[in-house]
Order: sequence, then structure tokens, then C-alpha cells
Amino acid sequence: MLVTNKNLIICLTPLQMLIMEKILSKKKNRGEDYTFICICYNYNEKYDTYFNRLSKSVDSSFIYKVSSVSKIGRFFDLLNYNKSIVDKLEENFNNIYFASIDNPFVQLILSKVKSNNFISFDDGTANLWENSVYNRPLERSNIQKILSRLVGIKFNEELIKSKISKHYTIFYNNRYLKEKSEFISLFNLGVKNYLYHKRVKIFLGQPLSDYGFELFSKQNVEKIIKMLKIDFYFPHPREIEIIPSLEIIRTNKIFEDYIIEVLGEGYIVEVYTFFSSAALTVSGLENVQIFSVVNKQIFSYFSDLFNIFEENGIRFIEVEF
Repeated sequence: MLVTNKNLIICLTPLQMLIMEKILSKKKNRGEDYTFICICYNYNEKYDTYFNRLSKSVDSSFIYKVSSVSKIGRFFDLLNYNKSIVDKLEENFNNIYFASIDNPFVQLILSKVKSNNFISFDDGTANLWENSVYNRPLERSNIQKILSRLVGIKFNEELIKSKISKHYTIFYNNRYLKEKSEFISLFNLGVKNYLYHKRVKIFLGQPLSDYGFELFSKQNVEKIIKMLKIDFYFPHPREIEIIPSLEIIRTNKIFEDYIIEVLGEGYIVEVYTFFSSAALTVSGLENVQIFSVVNKQIFSYFSDLFNIFEENGIRFIEVEF
């Protein structure tokens, strides 16, 4: 066993940084040293907000902005990341905290530094979905395998999972690494006697251009929003087309944080979405009602995910256009 008080944190998303913030708040031994690395795809102001917040709880922090889009470009990105950050890390750590076991930037660090413990935490609903990389091996091409070896990646998803000693989950019904899991709440509402006499409808957006379903066309989304009499639209950072006819919520907070503000103002919140993971994350909150808009095509395509939605009390609104 390595004798060290140094720990490493690796995060890829604002939600991961929020979860890690909650994990650190539980730690009683503040004599430990924490190094934090944020690997940033699709940089936006929300990254800044959560990077700066978590940085206040650690001893040193770094942010690496991934710029590549092609596989070859990613190879050179990994080489640069290895030289500019990984090679400058301590060689030995007590605990390494991370979520994205399939990410090459995470796998590279885990392959190159030594530690006593791998401690993982949730990456949203991907941990719950039986068909996700967290629960099924990821198939890679021979070229990807060769490039990974050339960069120095030795750990794949299955090997990493076998080495995880503890997993923090934000879901009560988590099945991923269940025997190693500990629940941690994202929300600390305290004891406040709000008078919930106001109601607001929020549509939770997603990068729908990633999918080719007709239901997700701009025209159909506008029809759905009008039909449901939505008050506000909360966009995803990667959304390309924003609905112009609806008032947009502009905030540097992610939805899981923002909704606490709205509840604190005495609102009952109706959240509408197609299948955003953020809706599932907040589904257990009091005075929050979640509705998933579906048709037969997407309900069949994402059946495993919608089964999880149903288990968590999310109601479905079926439409046909």
C-alpha cells in the first residue's frame, strides 16, 4: 500500500463537479491533499461556475479543453494532455475519484499513476441504463486499440470496474456496482416552510440534433411546447436550435442546482422533457412533477431508459405528429 495523503479528482461535466463537491463536503479528514483535473468538452460558462466552485475545496486544480473532433485529432490531443498535465502529476495517490470509465483522458491517467483506491461516482443516468458502457463492454476498432496503446492507455472499462473499491450514487434505485455503492444526496433543502401556491412549467432541453427522429424537429418541438402551455425553456449547453417563441432561462447553473432556487421561491415545478437525465436526477424532489413527452418510435428505441423513468415515477405524455 502507498503511504500518501494525496488524492486525485477527475471530472468531465458540471454535474460530475457538483457530485464531487458533495462528496468532499462529507470528508472529515481535511489533512488530505486534493488535486482536481477538469477535462472539458464543449466549453461554456457552466464549466467555469462549477470548476471555480470545486477548486475552492481542493489544493490545486487544472482544466484541459479538448479541441479535437476526429480520431486522429483526439490522438494528438491525448499526447498534448499527457505532456502538459499527466506527466506533471504526482506518481502516487491514495484515492483517485472519477466517473467516466470509458473516457480516454480518464483511462490515460488511471493507466499512468499509482493509487491505493479507485473511487467512482455517477455520470448521470448512464449508470442506470443497462445498455450503456457502464454495464456492457465497449467495442473498439483495431485502429482505436492501437492508438490507445501508443498513447499509453492500458486500462479498459472492465479492468477499471474490477479495481473500483467504492461507488457514490445519486440514485436510490442504483444497480451499478450495487454492492460497493453509497448514496449521496445532491440536494440540501433544509427545513423551510414554503407556501407552495405558485406553479411553473419548464421544458428541459436536449441536443436533439444528435438524433434523427421526426418528433425532435423544430416544428414539432414548437407544437409540443404550445400544446403543453410551457412557461420557460431550459436549454442544454450543446443545443444548436433554440425555440425563439419561448422565454429562455439564462443561468450559469445546471438544472439540478437551478431547480432548488425555483423551489425556494415557493413554486410547484412541472418539468417536461423528452428523456433528459437531469429530469430523472430531480424526480425525487418534493413539489417537482416530471413528464416525459414520447411517441411510439422513441419509446421503443429508448425502452430501457424509459423503464427507469417509469420506476422513478415519471409520467408519460404520448403525442403523434
